Amino acid sequence: MTKNNKIVVFPDREKLEAQAAAFIARLDHGDMNEQELLEIRRWSQSSPQHRAALERMAAIWGGADILEQLRDYPPLEEEPPVRKVNRRFLAAAAASILVVGVGISLIGSGDGGVYRSAFETALGEQREVPLPDGSVMTLNTDTLAQVIYSELAREIVLIRGEAYFDVAKDVERPFRVSAGNNVVEAVGTAFSVRLGEREEIEVTVAEGRVALAALEAASNQSHQVRQSILDEDKAMMDLAANQRAVFSGKVQSVESVEDAALDRSLAWRKGVLIFAGDRLEYVVAEITRYTDVEITIADEALANRSVGGYFRIGELEAMFRSLELGFGVVVERQGEKQILLRQQGEG
Repeated sequence: MTKNNKIVVFPDREKLEAQAAAFIARLDHGDMNEQELLEIRRWSQSSPQHRAALERMAAIWGGADILEQLRDYPPLEEEPPVRKVNRRFLAAAAASILVVGVGISLIGSGDGGVYRSAFETALGEQREVPLPDGSVMTLNTDTLAQVIYSELAREIVLIRGEAYFDVAKDVERPFRVSAGNNVVEAVGTAFSVRLGEREEIEVTVAEGRVALAALEAASNQSHQVRQSILDEDKAMMDLAANQRAVFSGKVQSVESVEDAALDRSLAWRKGVLIFAGDRLEYVVAEITRYTDVEITIADEALANRSVGGYFRIGELEAMFRSLELGFGVVVERQGEKQILLRQQGEG
């Protein structure tokens, strides 16, 4: 599996804000002991810049009350009592500071307290990304997504590829994924979105419900607007668990998905691909999403052959061996990055 080892190097201010975000996450987690609280307070009072950074990070996520509780502690020369801090969904803030991929920026109150970051995976790579509200975004191969969070809304822009979202419930802040000309909205649910070459999206719901809308219908929605697409009656339709839809400005197809088929379609999150009686043409199309090797099928009869199997992503040779041993397929290597599949007995 290919890994991208580029690490973003932050300027001094961003390093300061990274540490402040880590402290906010620890405060928000709750049940802090007195030594931990003293450490945060000493850091905060060591310079005006430290204090300002801590306040900016708290303001971004509506956590000013956390700092209010911190202010209630006695002076540093006295021992503060052990206190509990209210829990919100900020534990992932620190984890998201250093990322592999495009990079990250934290924009302070001058931009309305907006958090922005971008995450990218290489060909064949999958990555799980904790989000600042407790949601988790899992990126599939060759995917690029931008995250925009504010106090009013949570937005993901899927620029290319596929992602799975396990959404933390927050009825006050809609969770929206826009891809192509389409918008998917959820409150607390789990679903995947895959952006096709023609800007259509495939939405598969694993838990809960989501709403689908055309981007133009939701054009007034932004990270500065809390109003739900559902509240404004702009949803074209909604999907429940175990449903899948293909959508591009309008609904093109909807189908029910059995649990076993749902598990197979989402197996990529665990680094595997599972097929059960699928056409070889479909199997090859899925496999080539994870590699730069070009795989060609010699004829239509072979393309329609049913294939099943469990393949680890990136292990092409194992897949080729399975095709040769179990399905009567000849794997012909025509170059370093070119493979021809043909039926046995044909030359």
